[in-house]
Amino acid sequence: MSRPSESVPDPQAFKSSQRELWSDVAAGWRAWWRIFEAGAQPLSDRMVALARVGPGGRVLDVATGIGEPAVTAARVVGATGRVLGTDLATEMVAIARERARELGLANAEFRELDAERLELPPASFDAALSRWGLMLMLDPNAALRGMQHALVPGGRVVAAVWGAKGTVPFMTIPGDVAQRELGIAPAPPELPGPLKLGRAGQLAELLRGAGFADVEEERVEVVLSFANPGEYVAFLQDLSATLRRTLDDAPPEARERVWRGVARESERWRTTEGRIVFRNEVRIAHGVKPR
Repeated sequence: MSRPSESVPDPQAFKSSQRELWSDVAAGWRAWWRIFEAGAQPLSDRMVALARVGPGGRVLDVATGIGEPAVTAARVVGATGRVLGTDLATEMVAIARERARELGLANAEFRELDAERLELPPASFDAALSRWGLMLMLDPNAALRGMQHALVPGGRVVAAVWGAKGTVPFMTIPGDVAQRELGIAPAPPELPGPLKLGRAGQLAELLRGAGFADVEEERVEVVLSFANPGEYVAFLQDLSATLRRTLDDAPPEARERVWRGVARESERWRTTEGRIVFRNEVRIAHGVKPR
């Protein structure tokens, strides 16, 4: 079982900080949704397929952010099915609800819930999903146990996390530049973070440890494309919750130095068409609740 790190003595304070952090960038995620999901939609589609979601299905999406893969699942289950998306951040949930209304998805509900304390009725869902959520939790095992509790026997879980450092360039460039330019030490490896569970086999191991059977893991690629370095920098400025908080404490000149460095580094991914294109690794693991 994973436990809160000694570096995080107060889990509730950590979660409160995360709730505030992600609520602060929720509007940015709303604004950049189309560009981000152009790359991420194939991942949502794959997760829904691996979960064997079909018409009339009941689907739980944990750490849904502003609504994925809940929205994808809601389209598949149709009017006779239902989807519940949960997230820790108030503003993320509000935007997910807004998006569902805009899309006419009356079968999708969104609630503010702590993933590590889901407390949902037993055997109330056929499938449980979590896209880019588990690696940000102090105790992902608790979240998986809650998901298993909410699944019917034979129900399927599908989780996705970013790959290991070196396989997710769109995400590692800004952190590496900030560390170099500002002399910031890397975050302690035991703390939750975007690359926390990216080692091959690590996510599958976590699912098995939570009691899921028939667990398999696969690698997929998420391609994110930007018109130019400037668009990539603007994307990060609006969406990167952790980097934004780090740079808030830096002098304006230092912040500008970081963003110039990020733009310069991104040139390595410029295509012959002139776009900045990042090919990023994602690990997906899926399993079944024993009958």
